[in-house]
Amino acid sequence: MDGDRSEAGRNDVNGTRLVWLRAVPRVDQLASLEDLDQRGFAMKDILKLAGKRASASFEPAAEFAAMQEVERLPLAYAFRTSKRVSVDLLEGLHDKADRLRVRSDDAMLRGQFEPLFWKEIDRVVDDLKNYAPV
Repeated sequence: MDGDRSEAGRNDVNGTRLVWLRAVPRVDQLASLEDLDQRGFAMKDILKLAGKRASASFEPAAEFAAMQEVERLPLAYAFRTSKRVSVDLLEGLHDKADRLRVRSDDAMLRGQFEPLFWKEIDRVVDDLKNYAPV
């Protein structure tokens, strides 16, 4: 069984479970990120800011959303964070989309979280694009 699923029960607190979320930027976002990196805004900092914004506004929904079929950058660019999520919500998602219980809680939420992360990357890029090089 998947490691974080088998250990998940140990993380249950007050009806919630700690879920490690991962989101990876899209390949089509790389040019903008590299441009800002060249102008003194470290790519890792842009991704961290976008990830923090996405995490702060992310409210998991009970409706399963599959991961979008888009070209992503390598996992080295991934943003990782954790969030406490209702056990009932997670179990409902598994009931709908993972009846064999072989997928992680992250897999149940990534289709919801990743598009929010991409939107926040675009917002940060847009906010910074007019700043002069450092």
